[in-house]
Amino acid sequence: MITLGTMKINKHQTSSVVTSAAKLGLRSIDTAPTYNNESEVGGALASAQGIKITIKVPKRAMTPESAREEVMRSLSLLRRSRVEAILLHWPCDFVEAGTLPSVWKELEVMKKENLCNFIGV
Repeated sequence: MITLGTMKINKHQTSSVVTSAAKLGLRSIDTAPTYNNESEVGGALASAQGIKITIKVPKRAMTPESAREEVMRSLSLLRRSRVEAILLHWPCDFVEAGTLPSVWKELEVMKKENLCNFIGV
């Protein structure tokens, strides 16, 4: 499967790029809070069905509570109740901070709550 990464897409061009990709048959989108375009991705995909979205927990979310807040914010901006995958963005920072085990457990809880199909790094 080919995934459209949205990291370097200008916020003002995101909607047209994502809409075009969906029309061409692309079925997987990758985004993150630090890309500053989740709202535009969500808007472009508002009526699209069957597109898998991967989101990331940014390294600023070093506690389980802040990780959950970031995921819930991303879901809201994307206009989704769930996504395909939730990943830890830059997991080495979580390791260095000593918070990887507790944040990972929170990702497991979110997966059990059906907020995603997969979790990863």
